Amino acid sequence: MDVGGGLKIDLSVLFGAPDKKESAAEAAVRERDEQLLLAGREAVGAAVGIAKRQENKPQEPRDELDDLIDKLHELDV
Repeated sequence: MDVGGGLKIDLSVLFGAPDKKESAAEAAVRERDEQLLLAGREAVGAAVGIAKRQENKPQEPRDELDDLIDKLHELDV
């Protein structure tokens, strides 16, 4: 039995994804500033920057998983 009936829900929109015009870095800055304001602190904007999560990790060659993720992104579902 097909309960969904072809219904597609973009979970990223449901969970507050940024506007398509906003880059990932811009979204991170906006989200950080929102949290700072909620905590009663002052927003810092892009002046402070966003730290890389694995800054000291060396770049590794692409593998099959990287290719699979790229193909999934191209599907635009």
